[in-house]
Amino acid sequence: MKKLFLLFMLCMSFGFSNAQSKIEITLNDGNVVKGVAYEGFIMDNYHKIWMKDVPKGEKETYESSEVKSVRLYDAKDNVWVVYVPMKAQRMLPNIWAKNPKPYKNPVFLHLLYEGKHVSAYEHCISTQNTTKNHQITGTNWVYYFKVHDEDVAKTYWMGYSMGLKAELKLVFKKYPQMKDIIKDLDSKAFYKDPIEIIRKFDEALK
Repeated sequence: MKKLFLLFMLCMSFGFSNAQSKIEITLNDGNVVKGVAYEGFIMDNYHKIWMKDVPKGEKETYESSEVKSVRLYDAKDNVWVVYVPMKAQRMLPNIWAKNPKPYKNPVFLHLLYEGKHVSAYEHCISTQNTTKNHQITGTNWVYYFKVHDEDVAKTYWMGYSMGLKAELKLVFKKYPQMKDIIKDLDSKAFYKDPIEIIRKFDEALK
């Protein structure tokens, strides 16, 4: 629970307060532009980056389709955070949509693990829950993996709506290497480190 709270705060920080963050954008042609992030770009289906060029003092806009990667500086932890624009599914698979459609445009995913065959990412989305008297809005992380020779990043999670491991089995159904990994998966270990399953997937693809 503590980790989820920290992730929530991190998402809030990058999603809404990155106006003062240093940013470096590598374009598809190899050119690198530097400045400060002007507005949030990592939430939901944002597919544009608004950056302020410090020397010129001008606001510039870049489409995700023309960007290769983004580095955003996290002053609190003194690290550069990498985002990669790519085609990504809009939601988790379910029994009615086993292969969900991707967002219309490439979205910016936070790179968490880069393996030889598959990489792991996360994406921050806004949430809304309605109760009898209130409407509660917030943010949440969605985890993704992308096999390097595939075109679309796919969502994954282990929830209770379909049975504890049923959702993972559906997500990884086309990958026989994952059958035993999911079978032996410990739920507490998964929630503590959701990226470990992708590391094991990467090793299994060797």
